[in-house]
Amino acid sequence: MTPYQGYPSPEVDAAWAALYPYVEAAIPKSEAAKMANKTSPIPGDESNYFVIPEVFHTLHCLDTLRKALHPDYYNLTTADPPKLLFQPGHMDHCIDVIRQSLICSADVTPLVKIWDEERNRTLGRTDVVHECRDFSKIQQWAEAHHMQGSFDASVYLENDLNIPILY
Repeated sequence: MTPYQGYPSPEVDAAWAALYPYVEAAIPKSEAAKMANKTSPIPGDESNYFVIPEVFHTLHCLDTLRKALHPDYYNLTTADPPKLLFQPGHMDHCIDVIRQSLICSADVTPLVKIWDEERNRTLGRTDVVHECRDFSKIQQWAEAHHMQGSFDASVYLENDLNIPILY
């Protein structure tokens, strides 16, 4: 088992939290201007623009689904406003985010079957070697670009990046 599996515990929660401690990032206007999708300047820090690397959004969604499997442990109720993340609309959003991420990354590493002497049958192996990006470098970038404070979505700022909004 990996540190991310098993019944919820402080250790499992800490392992998940360590995957994406820096979600919201600030990038300079010069970098934002190169992006395919327009983003917003950060209120109070208008020389920087708001981004969330998709991998951290996807991890947040997967972690939210993981927690939803254990409502008693996490004391979840969808009627509680702080628990809006666990309402069906957000959960459905998270399932689709994970679907999109899987299709986009499309890991084609062959999973194999090997003979298991104890069970006297062939079993699938999921502990095979994958070709991956260096996730620690992605985390280092996120830490270096971590947005200070929170993004005030109620503030309108003119965006002069001249990038079309793509949907």
